[in-house]
Amino acid sequence: MSDNYCIACQLVGESFDNPDGSSRQAEIAKCRVGEEIILSFETDNPHDPAALAVLSIRDVKIGYISGDIKMEVLEAIAEDRLVNAAISAIYGGRPGKPLLGVEVELECKEEEF
Repeated sequence: MSDNYCIACQLVGESFDNPDGSSRQAEIAKCRVGEEIILSFETDNPHDPAALAVLSIRDVKIGYISGDIKMEVLEAIAEDRLVNAAISAIYGGRPGKPLLGVEVELECKEEEF
């Protein structure tokens, strides 16, 4: 039996372009379900000094972990409990919902007491 649990969340900020001009939407279109992601702290982010950016395996930002679960994720990272992080769903990109959205799943070890 596994001692791991998963945190699933929809990313935020996918509709914006990155400061370097790269398109998050174009990068999301290249991503695939199951693809690993990279989590990156943005302590210099002017909107949120605790921002947790999500990058594709090509090292391009595709969005952010939302504030409502960010603290749980930051705690798991700080305690070295994050095991795996991957894209679990990509949605949108069709009439009526042209923008692409991303859901990620973060696998964490249970806290040890």
